[in-house]
This record gives sequence, C-alpha cells and structure tokens, in this order.
Amino acid sequence: MKVLIATDGTLDPLIAAESAARLAGDDGQVTVFTVVEIPRRLLTDLRAVYGESSDRAPIDQSLETAGHTTPRPHVTPDWPGDDAFLDRYIDDQKASRTATIITALADRGVVTDPVAVESEDAVAEILNYASVGKYDVICIGTHGQGRFDGLLGSTSTKLIRRATCAVLTVRS
Repeated sequence: MKVLIATDGTLDPLIAAESAARLAGDDGQVTVFTVVEIPRRLLTDLRAVYGESSDRAPIDQSLETAGHTTPRPHVTPDWPGDDAFLDRYIDDQKASRTATIITALADRGVVTDPVAVESEDAVAEILNYASVGKYDVICIGTHGQGRFDGLLGSTSTKLIRRATCAVLTVRS
C-alpha cells in the first residue's frame, strides 16, 4: 500500500508514523509531503537583509529617452538570487516540518524521503501529488495552522471531500 503523509509540521509524528507504517506494511511505500507557501513579504525582507533595496529608484525621464536609467541599488556579492534563496527556504521548511515524522518512521523500519512543493493551495497540491503517485491513502492531521476552527481543519475537510483515495485523519 502507498501512503502519503501530508503535514504542515503540526501532525503528531508518533501517531502518524505508527498509522502509516501499519498501513504500508512490509512492501508498502510511505512519502512525507509538505506544501510550503512563500509569504508575500519574504523576498522584500530577504533583499533588505542582503542589502538590496526592494524600492527601485525612479527613472529619470530626461535620461530614459537617451537609453539611460537610474542605476539599481547595489546588490551585495553574497546575495544568492531569488530562486536559490527560495529553494533554500523551501528545503529548510521541508526539513523542519518533516524531520520528526521521518525519524519516527525510521524507528519503525520505514525509510522515506520528504517531498516539498511551493504553492498557495495546499489541498490542490496534495490531491495532485496523491493522484499522480497513485497513493492508496492520505494521512493528514485534523487541525493544522489554518484559520478554520470547525470540527476539522480546513485542509483536512477539503481533502476528505475531494480525494479519490482514502483519507486517514490523525488527531494532532
């Protein structure tokens, strides 16, 4: 059986690992999956830390016709660029959100690698990944970091309603 554990870092690692290991059995596959949303202000804040201003200097209209523009603020040599820094941020989030579950799975003899994707729509990404990977069950916490305070978290509620495979909710 193929089990997809979807976590935002709040899922109880012991319960999730025990459930997933039991479901997967000896020949199964377990994947620990997380969706990282990039905060809108992250790049602005990172540029400020590395010395690049996010506020661009206005273009001098008289020089623009001659093909000249006001020079861009200096970027320090250690600025890795947006893509590299975002990749590093996603990797850091993946490690922090999945490490305890990976360890708990390893303690039960299950070897797995974490997977992280960047998106603003966690439900769509989880469903897509589960569909493409042909997972038999999605394991998710009942209450995450969302804003909905109902019986279940908003992500788990949407997954239960939309998933084409079984969904196991773990009280977190």
